[in-house]
Amino acid sequence: MRFRTALFLFGCLFVWAQCLRAAPPDAREKATRQEYDDVWVKGNKAFSEKELLATAGIPRPSKLHPFKKRATLKRADLDTGVQEMLLFYQRNGYFEASVELADGPAKSAEIRVSEGAPCHVAGVALELKPEDADPGTVSLEALRAALPLRSSDVFTVQAYEDAQKKVVQAFKEHGFPFADADAEAVADLQARTISVRLWAEPKSKAVFGAILVQGIVHTEEAIIRRALLFREGQPYDQSLVDKSQDVLYAMGLFETVTIFPKRKSEPGTAVMVVKVKEGRHKRVRVGLGYGSYEGVRGQLDWETLRVDGRILTLGTSLKASRLETNATAYLKRPFFLTRANTFLADVTYGRTEYPYFAWYALRGRVGIEHEFNKWLKGAVSLKANRVTDVVAEPSLAKAVPPGARDPATLPSVEASLTLRTTDDVFAPTKGFLVNLSAEPVLDSTNRVEFTKAIADGRSYVALSSDWVLAFKLKLGAILTGADPSEIHITQRFYAGGSGSVRGYGYNVLGPLSPKGVLLGGDAIVEASSELRFPLAGDLKGVFFVDAGNAFNKSFKVSGKDLYTGAGFGVRYKTPVGPIGLDVAWKLKTYPLDPSPYLFYFFIGYAF
Repeated sequence: MRFRTALFLFGCLFVWAQCLRAAPPDAREKATRQEYDDVWVKGNKAFSEKELLATAGIPRPSKLHPFKKRATLKRADLDTGVQEMLLFYQRNGYFEASVELADGPAKSAEIRVSEGAPCHVAGVALELKPEDADPGTVSLEALRAALPLRSSDVFTVQAYEDAQKKVVQAFKEHGFPFADADAEAVADLQARTISVRLWAEPKSKAVFGAILVQGIVHTEEAIIRRALLFREGQPYDQSLVDKSQDVLYAMGLFETVTIFPKRKSEPGTAVMVVKVKEGRHKRVRVGLGYGSYEGVRGQLDWETLRVDGRILTLGTSLKASRLETNATAYLKRPFFLTRANTFLADVTYGRTEYPYFAWYALRGRVGIEHEFNKWLKGAVSLKANRVTDVVAEPSLAKAVPPGARDPATLPSVEASLTLRTTDDVFAPTKGFLVNLSAEPVLDSTNRVEFTKAIADGRSYVALSSDWVLAFKLKLGAILTGADPSEIHITQRFYAGGSGSVRGYGYNVLGPLSPKGVLLGGDAIVEASSELRFPLAGDLKGVFFVDAGNAFNKSFKVSGKDLYTGAGFGVRYKTPVGPIGLDVAWKLKTYPLDPSPYLFYFFIGYAF
């Protein structure tokens, strides 16, 4: 018996329609108007209740969900959901499955599932079409072994369709731009097996031909061409086409990006069409937050991704809180000179509040970021930092030499290297991130030279689909031949705060003078661990422990010098990333911060 998905589904829908037609009109209308407060799935083993309800489009928010009103479920919607659930079982190889809707206790509905036994794949054959076609460098045996459909697997329509796509993709990645594939599934319902045959149709091999860019109005065509990973004359490779499409879309300038070979091309050549649709290129962002230590904070950003027809990111950012007030203007030029480079420049003026002093500074930076590959990036920047004023409390003024707390000019060169394998920027669930930076600094006012070196590592382990264990370790040191007391107080290390050691105020941790004045250190150690877990719907919980401190002797750290905070928080998933609140308690008292606990408002996670 030949397996035909469309015919099978048509039969299911026909039977369902006959059942509805058999019911009296009044009964059908009454059943359609019936409403339920809850729904349960019974009899399911292969798939979880959560997965089945999501597939059926049936909402079931928790009673504890703080952001959504509990839904009333209508009978008509449940009937549709039951058919979607049955279709889901059939697409996943359970052709004997049955799904029925019944009334449960106290205005609840019960979806009763009888799964039956699944159909397995009896075998997968892969052949060429025509038989004498040239497969090039593609090994049919290796390709068949790599297909997502294997003998003895449970047959699923998704794997069946993906196998066809895999065959086409493999040939397109090996020089066949117009490759195609056909497939057939023959079912033996008594044996509950399905035999699959695939035919690969490579067609002609080709190289990349001329590149035609369509749809641009206010965008530089030269930059679009520079962003492409393929060049005219190279052997055709679909993976380069797909990656180029992702690169162009990530620029944020286009609503849609499509890259495809033109069918009417010269033999052996694939003329490439890059078709884009320009979108909005100006953005305004407003943010508000609150922290126990910094109070209310606000941020206003304006940005344009295109200036006078040139691909150029130009923006301004205003930030204000009790701890920090500054204004920044920045410029970013992607694909600078080569497609792997990005030119960066920014200038900032503002006021920063530390526990014993406040300082005003004008900071500027010019640099280049280089992308070695999709995991590794490096950057080199020339920086100028002019501390225009330092307002220190009398106790700090007596404890720090004048040169280290006066206005100063601090030019530097910063080099950094970042290795990232995480699966998400805002809420990673697996992978790691390592950032290494070194910044030689010259205090030209006081003729003091030093280098700030920082190593920051994060790791994320997925314990299950919803549970994540996260770790962070940060080490920093100021390397200098001068006396550490000569290092300017704005350049020293301080610990504590939302991104450091929660439970302690912003930058309150560090070495103290004999009279208890915070001096800042020439080394820092911070370590954190978080357990992130689901609560209800889009709401997640966090348990965390942070430890760290700044020290006055590089790399000489003992456990008794570390301060520890612990607590819990919540995160709610939004289109702009997770937002939430943490509350942290001190596990060790500290003279400069007597409060027992602190609150922190987050966009994203602490690390």
